[in-house]
Amino acid sequence: MGWADLPLINLIIVLANLSRLYEWMTDCSLSFGWTWTVVLPMQLRFVGITHPDDVKHVLRDNFDNYVKGETFGALVNELLGGGIFNSDGKAWYRQRKIASHLFHVRNFKETMVPVFLAHARKVARLLDATAATGHHAVIDMHDVFYRYTLDSAGVIAFSKDIGSLENRDVPFARAFDYLQWGCLMRGFTPLWWLWRDLGLSPIENRMRRELAVLDDYIRTAVLDSDDPPADGQQGASIIELFKASSLRPDSLRHGPDDEAGREEELLFLRDLVVNFIIAGRDTTGAALSWLFYLLAMHPQVRDEVVAEIDEVLDGADMAYGDIPRLPLLHAAVKETLRLYPSVPRDLKVSVSADVLPGSGAAVAPGVWIVYMPYVMGRLPALWGPDAASFRPQRWLEPDFEPPSAYKFIAFNAGKRSCLGERMAYQEIMACSVHLLQRFVLDVAPGADVRPATQITLAMANGLPMNVRER
Repeated sequence: MGWADLPLINLIIVLANLSRLYEWMTDCSLSFGWTWTVVLPMQLRFVGITHPDDVKHVLRDNFDNYVKGETFGALVNELLGGGIFNSDGKAWYRQRKIASHLFHVRNFKETMVPVFLAHARKVARLLDATAATGHHAVIDMHDVFYRYTLDSAGVIAFSKDIGSLENRDVPFARAFDYLQWGCLMRGFTPLWWLWRDLGLSPIENRMRRELAVLDDYIRTAVLDSDDPPADGQQGASIIELFKASSLRPDSLRHGPDDEAGREEELLFLRDLVVNFIIAGRDTTGAALSWLFYLLAMHPQVRDEVVAEIDEVLDGADMAYGDIPRLPLLHAAVKETLRLYPSVPRDLKVSVSADVLPGSGAAVAPGVWIVYMPYVMGRLPALWGPDAASFRPQRWLEPDFEPPSAYKFIAFNAGKRSCLGERMAYQEIMACSVHLLQRFVLDVAPGADVRPATQITLAMANGLPMNVRER
C-alpha cells in the first residue's frame, strides 16, 4: 500500500474506519491483492493475507512460526486465562488434547440436541408472546439468539441454566459482554495497562468489577457440580466429564485436603469453561443472527428452506443425524458463514522470517499476520463474480467443488481448527428448524443491521424483527 509506512496516517485511517473495519479490510484486499501491509505507531506492522495457500502455511504447514504472542495474551489474559484461545506451545497442546477428548461428539450425541431444543422452545415462547401483541410486534433476535446460546452453553459446560432467556439482566451475561468489549478496546488504547494499574481508566475499573462477577459465578457453578459420572457416561457436563476422566494433568491431581491443588484445579476449570462459553455462545449466536437476517432479506430462499423442513420433518423437531436430510438449510448456514463468519479475522505473530507461498510475500520476525475469513468469503477471485451474493444453492450445484478449510475458513483450520464445528451446526439448525416451523420473521422497517467491530461478528445495532405466526 502506498501509505503503508506512515504510521500516524495509518492510525487515523484505521480509526476513521473502525465502525466498518471489516468492510474496510475488504476494500483493501480488493484494491491491493492477496497481501497488504499497514504499519501503526510503535512499529506495529500488520500484514493482511487472503490467499488460501498463505492461510494454510500459517495455520498448518509452518504452524510453530506463527503464535498468539505476548501482546494478544496481555489484552485478554484476565478473561481467557490459560485457556485454549490464549495459549501457545506446550500449554496449547495440553489444552487441545484435553478439549479434543472432552468435546468429542460421543460425549454429547444423546444430550446436546435435547439441550438445544429445550432452549429453542423457550425462544418460541418469547416469540409467541411478542406475536400476540400485534401485527407490527418487534423483537431483537440478535439479543434473543445470544441469550439462547448462552443458556445452552451453560447447561453443557456445568449443568446449570444461566437463565438469560427468562431474565435479560443476568449479571453473568452482562459481565461476559463487557469484558469482551473491554479487551477489544485495549487494542486501540495506547498504554492501556498503565491506566489500568493507576486506576485512571473507567473501562478498566469496571472490567475489574465485572471480572469478579464472572469468576464468582463460575467458581460457584464448579463447586456446585454434581458428583462426576463414570467415564463415558452420556449426559454429563464438560466439568463432570473432566472430573471423571483420566485427562487431568499430574499438576491438577490432589487429595481431599490439598487446598492448593484444589484452587489450581478450580482455576483450570474456570479457564476451560470461559473459553468454551465464548466459543459456544458468541460464534453460534452471531451465526443464527446473520442466518435469519439473510433469510428475511431473501424471502424466496426462506420459502424454499421452510418447504424443505416441512416436507422432511412434517412438524417434528430435528433429531441428531438429520443434517444430511436438510441439504438446503445446511447450505444456507454455510452460505451465511461464508459471508458473515463468526470470527471475521484473527491474528498471529511471526517468530522467524518467512516467505508466504501463495502470494510470495516476505514476512519479517515480529510481524502481525491477519487472516480474514470475512474478506475471503467476498473475493471474486475465490468465489466467482457473485461472491458478495447470498446464494445457498451454489453449495448444491453438481459442478460445485467443496472448498478447502483454508478457503472456507468459518471454523478456523489447521491445528487450531474448531473442535465444536459439529456441535455448532446442530445448534444452529435445531433452533432454526424449530422457529421456521412456527414463525415468519422479517427485518423491521428502518433497522440498521450491520456488523459491529468486535472479536466475533456481532451486530452493531441488534436485529429488530417483526414476528408473526405461520
